[in-house]
Amino acid sequence: MYNKVNVENTQGDDEPMDIAGYLGKTEYYRERVKMVPFKDAELLHAMYKDNKMKDIMLLIKQIDKDHNGYVTSTELDDILKLKYPKELKNKDLIPILTQFSSIQNRILIDYKKFRDWVLKGQEKLRSQDEAKEQRINLLQAKKQIQKEMISEKMHAMRRSSSMNRSMDQ
Repeated sequence: MYNKVNVENTQGDDEPMDIAGYLGKTEYYRERVKMVPFKDAELLHAMYKDNKMKDIMLLIKQIDKDHNGYVTSTELDDILKLKYPKELKNKDLIPILTQFSSIQNRILIDYKKFRDWVLKGQEKLRSQDEAKEQRINLLQAKKQIQKEMISEKMHAMRRSSSMNRSMDQ
């Protein structure tokens, strides 16, 4: 019976949360913005284009004074939005961040798991970019070879037509 019920992914308004976050502002002092859903791949892409992971980890380590490896989801959300204001201002990152939450306390995010996930995603994007660049280089080389072959054929045709004309005279 317990296998049929998914109790792990229950998240509602009654969940405990850190309302002050990294910025120390409660919801009454925060700018009210309509949050837009955001996908994992979009977050990874935004962080890949402008890699600020080192700065993010420094801020996290300042918060994690007891070095337990956790920050709250609100703190991490604030830090990410602080480092990527244009890309993440109105994005709802909490659903992405909860996949790294502690089993015992769902508001705590294992930032090392988050960091590893980001680094793995960035490596995947980097390898995709490298593969894309290799394909482009191969296509350009193929195009150059085809141009040279066409040029050689045109040159050979001109030589043969000039030889034919000289033989006709």
